[in-house]
Amino acid sequence: MHKLCLHRIKAPSPEFACEKANELLNSEQFSKKTIKNIKNTSLFKDNFFGDIDFCLGVILQAEASSIKEDMKVQLIELGFTKSADEVERLFEISSSQEGQGNQFHYSIIGCLSKNNQSYINGDSTNYKWNVSDFSIEGLNKNYQKEFGNFNVLKDLNEIEPDESDDSISLWELNYQEEKGETYLIFSDIKID
Repeated sequence: MHKLCLHRIKAPSPEFACEKANELLNSEQFSKKTIKNIKNTSLFKDNFFGDIDFCLGVILQAEASSIKEDMKVQLIELGFTKSADEVERLFEISSSQEGQGNQFHYSIIGCLSKNNQSYINGDSTNYKWNVSDFSIEGLNKNYQKEFGNFNVLKDLNEIEPDESDDSISLWELNYQEEKGETYLIFSDIKID
């Protein structure tokens, strides 16, 4: 099941907002550079049919340690030593957390500014939701049904989704030296 999540963040630009949100939400996930480097390996090209999420999931499985080792070797051969180190580090983290419940990965779709300017992060065709289909006013109305006079850009409520397909969580993301405009980050989260 996939759920839409909103995260409020202050940032100097929409690009920075999406990058910072990804960093904060997925700190124990593969970096964009490592994902790009993995896509250049023959192991990925020959075995994963362009499905990077499936590939990354397999690499982190304890029972697939030989695939992880093969990936590391190919990354090193291509000159991507830091990416090989990242694969090993994340494999170790994943192995140590096995059996401790769901590990969420937030796929950043894009963001919306207070002026309803939408920014798409990467290829938006891979997601059920399109940031351009939303507005600040529409989101306010959605939350006002439950919370009364509500502003998604300001109110401090941290809202968890309920079981219905159309519920949307809302959380605040903070970091040191945050500044700039407030953006609403849209992310897709897969819940197993």
